[in-house]
Amino acid sequence: MRRSVILTLSAALLIAPVLTGCSAIESGVKSGVEQAITDASGGKLDVGLEQGLPADFPKDEVPVIDGQTTGIGSTVNGTKTWIVTVQAPNTGTAAKDALVAAGFTVDAEASAGEGSLVTLSSPVYDIKLVVTAETVIYTVAPR
Repeated sequence: MRRSVILTLSAALLIAPVLTGCSAIESGVKSGVEQAITDASGGKLDVGLEQGLPADFPKDEVPVIDGQTTGIGSTVNGTKTWIVTVQAPNTGTAAKDALVAAGFTVDAEASAGEGSLVTLSSPVYDIKLVVTAETVIYTVAPR
């Protein structure tokens, strides 16, 4: 279940920035994303879609590149997970490099066209980076 929720969150966050051209659309997208997450989790997620990093995001341990940021912090079965989307063109390598400099190890990496997926880990966190030409999505979970 956790994997399907994370995939739903990632997909929702990936398309949300594309659709947020004005405040009315942004509000509708936010409600739709939150409802999709609630539906996918069977109502078991504590979801809060926010501009910027979620208040409890581990920003001291997990560096995030600069850009327009949206984040979700959720709890599933008592485990906190964060998903952060940063709109910043051509910054996937910078995001990965910042995490490596902070002590994360690259566990796997795959790319196709302008997109890539990088999994990283530290003794404390597992991270999945989904990178497109315009967006970096961080999925951060404790080990």
